[in-house]
Amino acid sequence: MECLRNWTFLFTRLSAELQCIQGVNGGAGDAFLSKINTNSAVSGAAGPAYSTLLGGAGLDQGNGIAVDASGNAYVAGLSNSLSLGTAGAYQTNCTAPSGNTCEGDAFVAKFNPSATGAASELYFTYVGGSLADSATGVAVDTSGDAYITGSTVSTDYPTTADAFQRTYGGGNADAFVTKLDPAGATLLYSSYLGGTNTDVANGIAIDKATPPGAYIAGQTCSQDFPLSNPAQATPGGNCDAFVFQSRPPGRHRDQPDRLSVCASDAGNHEPVPDDHHH
Repeated sequence: MECLRNWTFLFTRLSAELQCIQGVNGGAGDAFLSKINTNSAVSGAAGPAYSTLLGGAGLDQGNGIAVDASGNAYVAGLSNSLSLGTAGAYQTNCTAPSGNTCEGDAFVAKFNPSATGAASELYFTYVGGSLADSATGVAVDTSGDAYITGSTVSTDYPTTADAFQRTYGGGNADAFVTKLDPAGATLLYSSYLGGTNTDVANGIAIDKATPPGAYIAGQTCSQDFPLSNPAQATPGGNCDAFVFQSRPPGRHRDQPDRLSVCASDAGNHEPVPDDHHH
């Protein structure tokens, strides 16, 4: 894709440089977003074109990145800093049920790397419940809706009325899939995904159908992980990889599937051709 001419990298680090919304480390560790020019003949000198820290007084970590057709970057991860949300965001503060202590919420943030300073951050929203939540992957569709996946131990993680699974399944964690509107202000779809043991999601991609469907890959240790028309109906070991197809309202029901070759399988990524995902 033309918008991916420049590589964009995301990891946790303690410092950054160039034009940015945040130039100094905010706390225990910050996420960062950097856009790298790799073709000096096209875009001038090779090297960083945009780079910013993203974090507050707590620990902030970027785990996934996606880029839309306009070149906007979407960052997903976890944060236990209290107040990074932008005005009008779906959730402006990290959930802190015990005084001022936040165990960590998932987040998704949208940036325009062509802008400078505060104007480059288009939105930042937390998504989480009263315990620990973390986003590990993000994808974006042609309408600018952002899809995140990850894991949660919150029994009150936000879900929508049309969710495939509205309640926490049990165990040490459940996977989740959440869809937000282009402004990061409205939860369009959100669901748990898990059985009575530990379930985590590691990657997400979307297809080009109308409306799009989401594909989630991860690992389940649940003997009762929800299945539908599976390629493999019984566990191959203690924990198996899985792939889950989440279809929005108006299409057929969500269809999870279990894939396995050994007892320590972990699905990290499920690619869909010609898609923007990580």
